[in-house]
Amino acid sequence: MRRQLPLRARLYVWAVVACAAGFLAFWLHAWRGPAPLELPNLGLVGLLLVLAMVASHFPLRVSRQYEVEVTNAVHFACLLLFGPVATMLVAGVSMCAGQVTSGLWNHWRSGKLTPSVQNVLFNTAYAIIYAGFGGAVYYTFLPQSAPAPLGRIENVWAIPATALAMYLTGRLLVTTIIGLKLGRNPLQFWLADWKREAPQEAGLFLLGLVTARTASHDPWIPLVMVLPAAIIYLSLKRWVQLVEQTIAAVEALADVVDRRDRYTFEHSKRVAAYAEQIARAMGVPAGEAETIRLAARVHDLGKIGVPDAVLLKQGRLTPEEFDEMKRHPQIGHDILSRFPEYRRGRELVVRHHERYDGRGYPDGLAGNRVALGAQIIAVADAFDAMTSDRPYRAALSLGQATADLRRGKGTQFHPAVVEALELVLAQERGPAPHDATQAPVRRLAPSGA
Repeated sequence: MRRQLPLRARLYVWAVVACAAGFLAFWLHAWRGPAPLELPNLGLVGLLLVLAMVASHFPLRVSRQYEVEVTNAVHFACLLLFGPVATMLVAGVSMCAGQVTSGLWNHWRSGKLTPSVQNVLFNTAYAIIYAGFGGAVYYTFLPQSAPAPLGRIENVWAIPATALAMYLTGRLLVTTIIGLKLGRNPLQFWLADWKREAPQEAGLFLLGLVTARTASHDPWIPLVMVLPAAIIYLSLKRWVQLVEQTIAAVEALADVVDRRDRYTFEHSKRVAAYAEQIARAMGVPAGEAETIRLAARVHDLGKIGVPDAVLLKQGRLTPEEFDEMKRHPQIGHDILSRFPEYRRGRELVVRHHERYDGRGYPDGLAGNRVALGAQIIAVADAFDAMTSDRPYRAALSLGQATADLRRGKGTQFHPAVVEALELVLAQERGPAPHDATQAPVRRLAPSGA
């Protein structure tokens, strides 16, 4: 079943659609340059329209929330060649047609839901607005001129300023709808992804510039530019797949460690879900929250180097055995150091058994010397351990577990992290039962569920 957007997100969609209609009407009235659909231009405009429609079928997801649109290169070339009116029409028609046809294809092939009317309208309006805003910036430098005189000195500033304006406008529109949908600060999503997406976006705008420079002399050049565009797309896709496969392989290895003990089955998945929601409750930026989730998902990976006689012992460990167990954060750090995707997360893994009062391990760091992400994982880890069956005791109730966490505030645990977990549990649980000490624990859904 398709989940309905929250009311504020639906209102935002219709505001964007109204803004797109108004922006298009403004440019139709204000444009005084050459007519965008003059007979000599029709063939090239039609070719760009077809290329944009085809490109809209191949978005590339580079993060959990963001996709790179190959159509940006086509739209940028069209803007430089024919001005804002033609570009807004090409962008709007190609996006709408691409959304509908790709949705129908996916539905026919795999039974997936077709995109909602609101989704199609938003993406169409988004394409019109960012194309029109790019035109407003470009033709402030070069008024009413198309095709744009690409050799003029003004373009030293106009071209990069236009590309930046289109990029920022598009990101603002998209991150706002994501933030409204999830009830979070939209700026966090942009800050989380910009370092990853900016190089790809810059490459696409550069490709659009090259296409415009050459197509002004040879209208069939855009067909030739399909090849480098395909190479860029496939290389980016391969890179994204490699990152995803690396993370999946490391997480699968962490799951193998969990399965060594039936009492810890899916422990790391639950800790990752708790840690991510605690981070959100504390207002941690989206990029950092994702780092915390990834680290929590593999926080016990180092136990792969702990002997079964120690890891699976039914009872209290001897001092020597405990020293052996304390090696696992460093082992996990050493394993993760081989993977660039865990460059930041591995520091959280090695610190997740440090204590707020400095009596933890491996280095006995205290207070704010321990990264907040590591302290979040520590609380999530302890809570899941408390509320899971162990060979030496049954799972604690929700009330008992939270009482234990409160007793550890300021000593074992960061006080603000414990309070954030209590807030998350209160939101998940709803109204408190009469006897909170006997309330069952409701498992948080893993991220993405």
